[in-house]
Amino acid sequence: MVRFEQLHFLHGAITEKERKQRAGHYYVFWWTDPSHSPVTIRFEYRQKKTGSKIYYSEVKALNPKTKNKTRFKVTGKEYQSKGKVTAWRVLILRKDQIIASDQSYLW
Repeated sequence: MVRFEQLHFLHGAITEKERKQRAGHYYVFWWTDPSHSPVTIRFEYRQKKTGSKIYYSEVKALNPKTKNKTRFKVTGKEYQSKGKVTAWRVLILRKDQIIASDQSYLW
């Protein structure tokens, strides 16, 4: 992480407890959708201490623009108890069909 990003995510964290809660991994995905139809962005990931178990987080974009940005984070108790993210994949789904995807090297 670049130093200014670290400062940005830790901005306002006064105590050590607040800093620990914000420690983790942050992901930003930029994507385009010329059709402007509703989609679901699904972020799947594995963590160090849980082996091959897959966790996920979803965001629904009901009225996406042509250019979009979606953010995901793995922080707080989840990050502290399960460890670092070792692999990830992001899917853009429309009516339960994958229309786009990207993944880390280890996925």
